[in-house]
Parts: sequence; C-alpha cells; structure tokens
Amino acid sequence: MSNYAGAEYIKCKQWAAEKIQAGFSWEDVMHFCVSTEEEQDEFDRLQNEELVIPPNMEYSEWKPFIEAIKDTYIQITDLYGISDGETNKLTVPTDSGSAWVRYKEHLLGRHTGKPKMSGEAVDMLENNCHWMLNHLERDTRSVGPVKGLVMGSVQSGKTANMIGLATMAAHYDWNIFIILSGTIENLRKQTRDRFLSDLTKSGGVSWRILDYTNNSDYMIDVQRQERYMIDDLKLNIYQSGKTSNQWMYRYVFVCLKNSKRLQNLITWLHSDNAKAARMRIVIIDDEADQASINTVKMGNPQDEEEIERTAVNQLIIDLIKGCDKDGNTSPAVFQAVNYISFTATPYANVLNEAYRESLYPSNFICSLPESNEYFGPKAIWGSKSDEDYSGLNILREIPASEMNEIKMIHKGQTFTLPMEFQRSIAWFLCAAAVLRWRGHKKPISMLIHTTSIQNGHFEEYDTLKSWLIRESKTGKIISLCEQVYSDEKEEFRLNDLKEGFPKYSKMNDVCDVFPEFSLLKADVEMLINDIVNIELGEEKELVYHENGIHLCVDNCRANKVAEEGTYLRIVYPSGEELVKMDNAPVFIVMGGNTLSRGLTLEGLVCTYFARNVNQADTLMQMSCVR
Repeated sequence: MSNYAGAEYIKCKQWAAEKIQAGFSWEDVMHFCVSTEEEQDEFDRLQNEELVIPPNMEYSEWKPFIEAIKDTYIQITDLYGISDGETNKLTVPTDSGSAWVRYKEHLLGRHTGKPKMSGEAVDMLENNCHWMLNHLERDTRSVGPVKGLVMGSVQSGKTANMIGLATMAAHYDWNIFIILSGTIENLRKQTRDRFLSDLTKSGGVSWRILDYTNNSDYMIDVQRQERYMIDDLKLNIYQSGKTSNQWMYRYVFVCLKNSKRLQNLITWLHSDNAKAARMRIVIIDDEADQASINTVKMGNPQDEEEIERTAVNQLIIDLIKGCDKDGNTSPAVFQAVNYISFTATPYANVLNEAYRESLYPSNFICSLPESNEYFGPKAIWGSKSDEDYSGLNILREIPASEMNEIKMIHKGQTFTLPMEFQRSIAWFLCAAAVLRWRGHKKPISMLIHTTSIQNGHFEEYDTLKSWLIRESKTGKIISLCEQVYSDEKEEFRLNDLKEGFPKYSKMNDVCDVFPEFSLLKADVEMLINDIVNIELGEEKELVYHENGIHLCVDNCRANKVAEEGTYLRIVYPSGEELVKMDNAPVFIVMGGNTLSRGLTLEGLVCTYFARNVNQADTLMQMSCVR
C-alpha cells in the first residue's frame, strides 16, 4: 500500500470511491466500469483528458492499485453523517494558490520532506472537510444560522480537520473564523499557535490571527503585534489566477469560553454595520461539551422564554443569532453564520436540549473516521467485533494499595513514591534515552494524572522532585532503570505491533532496535542529574535545558506559586529553538483537568494515570495514547 500513498494517487482514489458509492463493485472498478473492449480507451481518457490517473501509471498497474486500496476504502472515504436536506455542490479547491492546496502540501511535507500525515490520512482529511464544507451556507439571513456537530475520537486529529475546513471555506469566501477554545488559557494558546503555524503556510490567502484585548475597540494581530480595528478588515473575495499581490484576507479569532472575552468579541464584530453585512462567519466550538452547554435547570419546556441559561451558553447563542452582548437584536446583520461543534463526547450536546434557540445541531451531525495512524481504544484494548484488533501489551495495572498511597501523597501524609509510580518514571527515562540515542530531536514527554485537585498536584510535584534528586545521588534510580528496561523491552516489539494492529499505516517507519542499557546509562545519568523547571531569561523568554528533566505542573495556579525566575506550566520550545538543540528536551508534566481537556503533550511516550472518575471525557483519555 505504501507505493500508492503519494498525493498523485488522490484523484484515482476519489474516482474509485465515487464509483463504489454510486453502486459499482470493486470488480467493476478494476475494469473502469466499462466493457472489456473499452478498458484501454477509458484508461487513456482518465489519464489524458480527466487527469484522474497520474501520468507515470501504466495500464498494467491499475488492477494491482485497486487491489491495494480496496481493503482501506472504509478508512479513506467513510465519514458517517446525516443532514437536514440539500447540500452545496462545491468542489475541493485545486488552484495552486488556494489555502487548502497549500495546507495539504504542508501536511504531506512537500517542501520540507517531513510529512505530518500519510497520503491516506490526508485523503481522509480532505474527504471529511469537503463533506463539512458542503453543509455550510454562505448566506443565512433568510434561513437562519446553520448548526452542526462533528464527533471525533480523543486526540485523533480534530484540530487538523478544523484547519482543513477553514482553508477550504476560505477559498469560497467565508472570511471570519471564530474558534471557541474551552475554558483553559493554556489550551487556547496552544490551539491559537497551531492555527498560526499551519495557516501562515497558505498561498493566496493572507491570514490574520487576531487575539483578545481588554478593549473592545480593537484586537491584536498575533503575528505582527499590531492593533486591529474593525475598519482594518478587508473582506474581499478570492480570484483564481490572479498574481501574488491579489491577496484575499481571512481572519481567525481563537476565543476562550469566558463571558468577558465573548462580550468583547461580539461588541467588536457588531461595531460597523457595513462590515458586518459582508461577514461570512464560521464558528468552530472546540471541546463543545465543555462550558457551551446550558447547565441551568430549565423552566417550562413548552415556553422558550422561561429558559434561563448559563452566561457562556447565552453569549454563544447571541453570537450565532447576531445579537449584541446584551442579547438585543443588532442592526449589524451578518451575511452568514455557521456554528459547528467539535467534541469526542457529544452526549450532552445532543441530549441536553433541542430548542430552536439552543445550540442543538439541527442541520447536520457527522462522525469522523479514524485513520490507520491513530492509536485509540480499539487499537490499545482490542476489539471483540474486529479480529484485526487483538489489543496491545502496553498497559500496566496500578494496584489498589498504590492508589491509597497516592491519596496520602495528595494530603501531604507521606512523601514516598509508590513502586509502580517509580517504575513508570524509570521506564520513561529509558524510553527518552532510547529516543535520544536514535537521534530524535523533538520534545519527549511523560504525563502524570492522578487527581483534579490542585493542591494534590503540588504535593505530588514535591514528592517526585525530592525522590529524583535523592535517589539519583544513591544510584538507586539507575539500578531501577536497568531492571525495568530488562523487564520491559522484550514485552512489546515490532512483531507484537504487527499482530495487534496490522493495519497501522506507519509500520515501515517503526524502529525495532533497542540498544543495551550500558549504551543508555550515561544519558539517563545526565537527565536525572539536572532536575529543573523551565526558566525565565532576562527578557522573560523561556529557557530550556537539553540535558535535564523539566518538571512541570499544569494548572491555573502553577505559575503563581512557581519559584522566582521559573515557569512551571508546560510550554514547549518553538521549532526554531529545537533546531538549535543537540538533544531532545525532556518533560514530566503533572496536572488534572487541563490534561483531560485536549492539551496535547508533544512526544508523549509514557502515562501514569491513577484517577478514579466517571466523566466520559476523562475516561476516554485514560483509554487512549495521545
């Protein structure tokens, strides 16, 4: 299959998928859905006239190509969705200057040689975004706002789908993109920076990432650090084939689900009637089951006027309806408003309420398929209904007695790290040393999630830090690392991965070479002899150690209690900073709600999760590798 993973095969895969969806069989597709005597002519037509078949493909290669892709058809094309009626007929942008084409090239690593996704995963992403695109409206003034919901597995690429949808929609003149990003500022910044990084790589589009200020008169252009008044918006349209100075401007706001910030954004958007009349808005509600939901007990279900709402829920509804921050109908009428909620746990969104004035997804609901690059619950735990997924031997159980010891740490009643906790740290140190030995240069992380209580995070931080410093001096950590490495390195190898997850699309990239511990020992010693926080430089810039372990606590109090000159929350080095490092930086991150709400830990290789919960989002995190 890897021979057909390139972007040049995308059109043939789409052609084959369309034929299957139209009712043809795979045998028909192998014969181009024509009679035997017409096959060669149809091949030539598809290659030379329709430009579906790449010019380097021979006629004899067609049948092997179809054989290779048919077993992955469901992963490439199968997005499950329902909608309320007719959809648009917009095509996938193919113009070389379109934002989507440039974003796709970025994902495929066309200009860097370092793909972020496989060809199959990008095919799937394109299919997903195209489906969503055709359920948006460019003028909702007469029909009312569009409201939809997109379900996607935990850490399965929802942000990539959001960005992909934005790039396609930008081509068709949607010009304002509002990303509602949870209630956690660290996560909001991570999402904002992801959009900033990926969208600035577009061709004919001049993206402006605008950020919140305390003054509703203006926003801040994140990249240029300039004030942005409403008069500065250039709501022009895309013109294919124009020279590079014919930019189309598109604007992105990544807004916290916070009353004050939503009020300021709404006020800013409504501050010019003429500008509002040209705004085609796409609102993407990330983690839509958090904060957006109305959690206030409703009044008479027959009388919508009696329903009281939580403040954030009401403000989002006002934004969608085109009301001002006080809920009054504004004379500044938006040309179009499309609201799409993204979540891995959609239960509250569809079961909470279905009133006309609610956020209920009345226009469409779809479920994003999982690519063969994704390690989710089915891959890790196995599936009774799918024999290809037998489960992976990568889980180790924490005994009940250790759970009690952890609770004592949280209460400050003990300062001893339990044994399985120690072993997880030892395995992480070995894994980090192996990756660095292989030449890995990106961040390497461990996640520790044992409680949602902030005081517990700090007690745990103190206990772990003391243990690392104390035992590094005695040499006991090195002995434990050697023992754990010996116990574990043969427990899960490449053949085990092939057996448990045979469809994994990056199997050929998996390295199965594990050096002797003697080759890792010096690096492990170097790591544990430099237990640090991220530091603040003279200009308040973040300073990293490439030969130590950064201990981080990610909660809203962390930086308030951090030692002077240090930064306790998790922030990773930029790409430019990583290039200057000789070794991959290493991080151990402790926290609670921020770590169960979509914050991505880069290079996560080990998780110690010891929290008893019944909330769906946290349980989903426990079952997934991030």
